[in-house]
Amino acid sequence: MQKHSYITDFTGICNRLEALVLAFAIRERHGHEIRISWPECDALQVAGVRVKKPGLFSFYNRIKIRDCDAATFERLSQFHNVWIRGLFGAPDELADRCLPKVAESLKLLPALAETVRKTLATGNRPLVGVHVRRGDFTVAQNGQFNLAQQKYNAVPDWLLLHGMKLLKARCPEVRFLICCTGDRQHYRALFDQFDCFCVESQSPYGYKGPGHASSTHPVADLFALACCDVVLATPASSFSHWAANVLGKPATVIMPPGEVSDSAPRLVKCKLGQTRLPKWNTASRNGIGVEVIQSAKDMPMPGVPHTEWL
Repeated sequence: MQKHSYITDFTGICNRLEALVLAFAIRERHGHEIRISWPECDALQVAGVRVKKPGLFSFYNRIKIRDCDAATFERLSQFHNVWIRGLFGAPDELADRCLPKVAESLKLLPALAETVRKTLATGNRPLVGVHVRRGDFTVAQNGQFNLAQQKYNAVPDWLLLHGMKLLKARCPEVRFLICCTGDRQHYRALFDQFDCFCVESQSPYGYKGPGHASSTHPVADLFALACCDVVLATPASSFSHWAANVLGKPATVIMPPGEVSDSAPRLVKCKLGQTRLPKWNTASRNGIGVEVIQSAKDMPMPGVPHTEWL
């Protein structure tokens, strides 16, 4: 009897992609066929994975895994149905081996891929991707950015503007691709001061509610950001991580350090390469593997977007 693992729409899209790495590891070790039921399957193809909701059979000999430890992972072969509700649990070596396989399995549907290509056809001008995560990532109101005090801390406008100003000084002809949650009208300060644009593809999803939802198609945003070789990112965001580090060609990431104030704005940069979420979170929160940006000359030089992989 065929065994299955299921990933439903239990968290955000890029957290589910981390869960998919776990599902690939379970399949490689224990043989479970992977089944997903995500709203984004109307835009995203995942090679080797079936799009199917859990049925009655999925409750037979079932286990739900959230905080999966090594012992639990090794005994998953005993279960016909594994419901994945967490992101981690596979041995590091196995998960690291599965990550590029997951990245290679992901493709935009052709029409959406063509929309991204057309959007990014900027006349050979350098491009920087900007991921602005709000919603459940909230902006501190005291002029402070501190990941120790607030687990999910949004990058405030004053830090985004500081980074964009330095990038503009480094590369005067640069354009900025803005990928944001909420209404893009909330980010007028960015559009008013710099040459900014968004992917012109309307989001069909209303399940996240105002503020956290995006007016632009989030899957298009994810793949468009992954076409940029420099990304101004939101620390500890899995969306920033998958766009900058996993999909496409790994980018140079610019982000705030773990603690900074508006009286002395600072940024750091790193290039992690294709790696899993825990390493990104360590770089974001603990500053492991990052370099301080002292001035515009420390900024990476952005290039034209690369869309050949879409």
